[in-house]
Amino acid sequence: MSNHTRIPAPMTHALPQACIQQGWRENVRRTAGKPAATDPSESKTRRQATLLKRLLPAVAGLFTFFALLTGSALAVTPTLEAHFTGPEGGTARHLAVNEQTGEIFVLDEAKEAIDRYTSAGVLVEEIAGSFGFNYREFAYDKIAVDNSGGQGQGDLYASSLDGERIFAFRLEAGVYKEVWEVRPGYLPTGVAVDKSGNPWFTVSYEHLAVELNPVTGLTEKKIETSGVEDDSIAFDSEDHMFVTAHYEAKVVEYDPVTGEGLSAISIVHPEDIAIDPITNRRFVTTENWLEIMTSGGAVVGGTPFFASSEAVAVNGAARKVYTASNSEVSGNEVSGNEIKVWRLPGVLPLTVTKIGGGSSSVVSAPSGIDCGSVCGVSFDEGETVTLTAVPESGLVVSGWKGCAYEPGPDECEVTVDQASEVTVSFAKAADLTVSKSGPGTVTSTPASIKCGVHCSAAFPEGATVVLAANVPPGDSVAWHGCMAQPTASECEVTLNAARSVSASFSPIMYSLAIARSGSGSGTVTCNGASCLAEYPVGSTIELGGSAASGSAFVGFSGAGCSETTCDLVLGGNVSVTAAFNYVLSAGAVVPSAPTLTPLLMPVSRSKPVVKTGRCRQGYVRRRVNGGVRCVKVKQHGKSKKHR
Repeated sequence: MSNHTRIPAPMTHALPQACIQQGWRENVRRTAGKPAATDPSESKTRRQATLLKRLLPAVAGLFTFFALLTGSALAVTPTLEAHFTGPEGGTARHLAVNEQTGEIFVLDEAKEAIDRYTSAGVLVEEIAGSFGFNYREFAYDKIAVDNSGGQGQGDLYASSLDGERIFAFRLEAGVYKEVWEVRPGYLPTGVAVDKSGNPWFTVSYEHLAVELNPVTGLTEKKIETSGVEDDSIAFDSEDHMFVTAHYEAKVVEYDPVTGEGLSAISIVHPEDIAIDPITNRRFVTTENWLEIMTSGGAVVGGTPFFASSEAVAVNGAARKVYTASNSEVSGNEVSGNEIKVWRLPGVLPLTVTKIGGGSSSVVSAPSGIDCGSVCGVSFDEGETVTLTAVPESGLVVSGWKGCAYEPGPDECEVTVDQASEVTVSFAKAADLTVSKSGPGTVTSTPASIKCGVHCSAAFPEGATVVLAANVPPGDSVAWHGCMAQPTASECEVTLNAARSVSASFSPIMYSLAIARSGSGSGTVTCNGASCLAEYPVGSTIELGGSAASGSAFVGFSGAGCSETTCDLVLGGNVSVTAAFNYVLSAGAVVPSAPTLTPLLMPVSRSKPVVKTGRCRQGYVRRRVNGGVRCVKVKQHGKSKKHR
């Protein structure tokens, strides 16, 4: 190691001998063609470059700002509680907080020191190295405090890209003293401490996160960072690692064991990240804006626009967020040393109790509850939490208690405005299957079935389910398999076992009867074609008459028709008469009249008719049918009657 490396005894985080030998690969990264930033002027150049990066984050902040103005779902808005300014001439570059004592640590870039403040913002000391060399040669980049609760609780770490070092400070006799430094041959940028108390740092240009373990030494994890000096690193309560990729415009979640990327959230030019250890909310700065995200990555709030937040730290127990601003510009210099203290909404507990269910579980969004194992977690006051039950095979949710809303049978929404308890019960499942024909849909109460899409579901055994048909206008439904029908469109079943129900949708039909009258003949058409006996309700029908040869079409009557054409809209059964008459001659038509049936008049036999007087020549008197008639004399054996 270099001449400046010292690891005094006793120390809690004593590094292994292998780590302090030349095998730390000193200068390996520089010989790979990537020069180290050892020129002190590069710090100034880097600060000047930040001026060029302010426009895009400002534009991105506008979207969130207007979302707040228009009442979007950005529900977590910190309240500015206080602010304080560090020593004159200082420049706040990065922040860290001791969650047990509430002390705030500010990386003072201008003085190349670390300012230590009480929770009330009173300066306690300016921390510097104890080895006596010129610290202005090595600007600090990021700082972190060990909040693991272990032996190193409260230890302070600082990274120096220019100095290619990681520094460690420990509180001794009321002041922080440097206890060791390492020069691993990397260009370290971001620094953080995991839940085991081991410091990690990101490496500029190398796409690496490196664990500095006091027992095993350095452990590299290949990750997809932006590979530039602006990368920050943080850990959540599950020890997942989050790295900001400034120029790639994203925040990436990693498994620190494998280095595998778990998720990525796009965000314009992320500067710094801190994570609330209670709610796992992520706080990400973009120079002019602080965005607050759920553990799932959804943006739920932020600070007011142009809060000039370039560095951030969170004290979850105290419900406070600290932001540092160095946005004041004077000539080509970036200066400013203002620390703002924001109060977060309080946290309240949400507890889940399972009844039955075996290995069934309940998970929450935002994440936190995973019951089986973790059944109680604190959430921000006023936050809406969705609980989702995951029943084991053969079981189903039989009921929830304590929900504000149940989006589905397996879901429960709770607004955490007080300490809340939710109970979920599980029972043996019975399947209900709906088969459907025709254009309608079928839904169920309790809600699970929506057929056409979901036509089968599992319900608690013994449950009564009501199926409701959504019948299109002009249609009707016919059910099969129901145990009861409360209305024509409803079907009720009790699931003592698996059951199947069918619903058939078909149009409502009305009859069209067409009669013919008159002495003529002809045909009637419906919409230019042969008429049918039935049509669906609402059908529009245009009747037309066509007379046969020798006949004429007179017109329609009935159903409001009185012309030679008739337009109908079927809302019921309809009867129409079409009249046709015979034509006697050109232009002459026999009037339509009732058909007369001739009557046969009976002949009286009590008073025979007697023909009196003489018969004409060639006729003789004869008795015929009880009367006397003149009958022509027979010719060739025949005779002919005459009156």
